[in-house]
Amino acid sequence: MPRDKGSDTSFQSVPQPIGLVTKDGERKTVKALEPASTSRMSDAEFEQGQKEMERKAFVNRKRAEVAVPDKPEYYRNQNVIDSQATQAASSEAVRAKDVSKPKPPGKQAKMHIPVSKGGRQLSINYVWLGSNPLGALEKFNIYSWRTLGHKVNIYTHPFAGASEHTEVTLGLEMGDARVISLSNILAADDTEVGADNPKVHLGDARSILQRWLEAIPKEERPLIEHIFNMVDLTKSYLGGTQRGIVLDMKVGPSIHLQDYAASFDSKLVSYTRGGNTSGELPENQCIGTMQETEDLRKCYAQRFNNKVRGLAEESPEEAWFNQITGYHGRSYKQIKTWLDVATKIPSGKAATTNEFSVSEPGIPGHGPFRVFKRASDQTNKNAGKTKPAEVKSLANDVLAKELSGCGGDQAFFGKAQVAANLLPS
Repeated sequence: MPRDKGSDTSFQSVPQPIGLVTKDGERKTVKALEPASTSRMSDAEFEQGQKEMERKAFVNRKRAEVAVPDKPEYYRNQNVIDSQATQAASSEAVRAKDVSKPKPPGKQAKMHIPVSKGGRQLSINYVWLGSNPLGALEKFNIYSWRTLGHKVNIYTHPFAGASEHTEVTLGLEMGDARVISLSNILAADDTEVGADNPKVHLGDARSILQRWLEAIPKEERPLIEHIFNMVDLTKSYLGGTQRGIVLDMKVGPSIHLQDYAASFDSKLVSYTRGGNTSGELPENQCIGTMQETEDLRKCYAQRFNNKVRGLAEESPEEAWFNQITGYHGRSYKQIKTWLDVATKIPSGKAATTNEFSVSEPGIPGHGPFRVFKRASDQTNKNAGKTKPAEVKSLANDVLAKELSGCGGDQAFFGKAQVAANLLPS
């Protein structure tokens, strides 16, 4: 039967469980077993006692190694340190989470693709008749094209017997654009030969244009009808003989230019923006193709020349520009391989969405070009005139939203900024 703890003497002969102590500090007695099995403690008791001994030894060693201050300030400070460490670890975890799961960026605004970044290079052909230098809007468009890396040619003819234009007389600097004498080009084209040469097929148009240029008064400005006749005939002549796109000088690039650029290699380009022609015929504010061969230009030259030859004996001081625009439009439609960029998407299908919409004065335009003039602002219309403040505001928007971050030529971008600042408001 079990003995009382105080009268147990068997611990002297039976191995004791070292360190096996009660809560009040007394040694715990071990139940005596039968003689055959009580010569030593059970394996479980021994193992428990050894673990307790090892634990106490470990605690004593640590107490000897670390002196913990008795002052309460220590514990307060330690709590602060622990809290800071916890916050730092938490912050690191948050930062790691942010890095591993970044917020998705917003949709990036569409930008121009300059030639230096892989865009197709175009040749832009402008016409400037008269003795005055270029205005701020003309310069702005030239520098916009040059910022994007495109070539700009300006075909000129002075009035009132003035000298031929140069970059300086136009208000440009050397290298800004290629300035070409229109009369010299026409004289050189007189010597061209070849059945497939479009310059040969535009012989009548060239003869009429030369006569009208020679009819410019030597001492005064020609009549406005005379000027419009010469400008429109020049645009069709250049569109049929020169590789590139002939544009009015109020026309610059839109951010959709490179979407259309590939189609310029295989199609004649024009548009029906102003609504001045019957039957939705294309207008002559935009004429030409980037096709390397002469095939399309030859087709256009033959058809246009057959129509315009009827003006061979007509006075340049009468208004023929509407007829010339009609000749251009019908010639394009007869070829059929043309793209109306004002109403069609690059594939040639009709535009049914605003995917290629372009901000312009008044209602938005469409396509690869931007016209800094209201579509309703036409020579034969009195309503919907363009306001200078509209043009200036639009030019500043183009600089800030389309040209500034596209990676284009920064020298020309700076010149475009200067030109925009000079626009009247």
